[in-house]
Amino acid sequence: KALAGEKLKIVEERELQSGNLTIETRCEPIFNDKDEVIGVSTVSKDITELKKAQEEKDKLQKELDKLKGKK
Repeated sequence: KALAGEKLKIVEERELQSGNLTIETRCEPIFNDKDEVIGVSTVSKDITELKKAQEEKDKLQKELDKLKGKK
């Protein structure tokens, strides 16, 4: 997709002996001055802790909503 000029985001989980790892990879096309795709920039980032924090936030929000009487 990036070679076709589109941005792409992939999130994948990998199982390791030490636990699960969540990786986010972003691919973006690189254009020349004629607006032609001449390459792809790819950046990968470990978002394991961010994902855990988001899951904990969601869990706490559900508990709070439950206490407030929301479903």
